[in-house]
Amino acid sequence: MKVILRDNVRKVGHKYDIVEVSDGYALNHLIPKRLADRASASALQHIESVRVKAQTSLEEGEKSLSDLILRASEQTVTLSENANDQGHLFAKLDVQEIASSLSTLLGSDFPVSAIILKNPIKQIGEYDVELISQSFKKPLKVIVEKK
Repeated sequence: MKVILRDNVRKVGHKYDIVEVSDGYALNHLIPKRLADRASASALQHIESVRVKAQTSLEEGEKSLSDLILRASEQTVTLSENANDQGHLFAKLDVQEIASSLSTLLGSDFPVSAIILKNPIKQIGEYDVELISQSFKKPLKVIVEKK
C-alpha cells in the first residue's frame, strides 16, 4: 500500500515521503497513529503543495540563520562567572549560556543547535566556539572572566 508520511518514521522514510509499505503495517500502525495517510490522487496533489511550502520556509529559515551566524561571528562574547582563585568556575558553561548571551548581543533569538562546543567550559580564559549552518561554519570567540 502506498502511503504519505506525516512525520519522520524510523526505517521507513521522512515527512512528506511517498512510500510503499505492507498493508498490515499501514492499516494497523501508521494510519491509526496518524503517522501516514493513504496515497490517493487528491492527497498526492495536496502533499506536493505542502512540500513546496515547507521547502521554501526551510530555505528562508536557513537564510535567516546564515545571516544571524554572520552577524554573530563578528562579535566577541564575554561572560562573567563566579570562579575560585585557581580560575575554576563554580558552574560549567554550556551552549545555552552562550546562546542567551548572543541573543542579547544581537537582539534576536539565537538557536542553541547552531553552536558547537566540544566540551563544557570549566575555567576562565578564551575559547573558540563554532557556529554552524547547513552551508558553512564560522568561529566565535568566547571570553570567560571572573566576576
